[in-house]
Order: sequence, then structure tokens, then C-alpha cells
Amino acid sequence: MDAVRLVVIGELVQQQNQNLLRLQQAVDRRRRERRRKDRVVWVRLDTEKA
Repeated sequence: MDAVRLVVIGELVQQQNQNLLRLQQAVDRRRRERRRKDRVVWVRLDTEKA
């Protein structure tokens, strides 16, 4: 019984870790895209000045 419980708990923990990883990757992707947009805006401003 204990062994089965350990296996189940291990699988649950693994699922949680995968969900957290996916969330983190999504956040990183969003941040990267936002940074890229900011850079494009700055470049456009510099070109207009010049």
C-alpha cells in the first residue's frame, strides 16, 4: 500500500512540476515578445529623429 501511495504522490508531483515549467516558459515568452516590441518602438523613434 505504501509503495503504491509513493508512486501516486511521485506522479502528482511530476505533473505539478511540468505545469509550473509550462507556466514559466509562457511567462518568459511573453516577456521576450514585449521586450522585442519595445525595441522596435525605440528604433522607430530614433529613425524619425534622424
